[in-house]
Amino acid sequence: MAVVIKEAIFTIFAEVLELEENEITFDFSKEEHSEWDSVNSLRLFTNIEEELDVRLDMNAFMNAATIREVVALVEAQQA
Repeated sequence: MAVVIKEAIFTIFAEVLELEENEITFDFSKEEHSEWDSVNSLRLFTNIEEELDVRLDMNAFMNAATIREVVALVEAQQA
């Protein structure tokens, strides 16, 4: 299941941020990528919840600095 979650999140990030999937890595961070701004954070949040059928803590999501942290949040909700 973890691989499916990772792949889905990478795809969502690529679509929302209008990037190629090969540009997305676990270490992709808000600090280094201006595309991951507050508006796109909300889009990412809602798309991840809808597509993966999870309920995430918005504060925890907004405080996540890397995709690795986002994947960990989703995996914790699926456990």
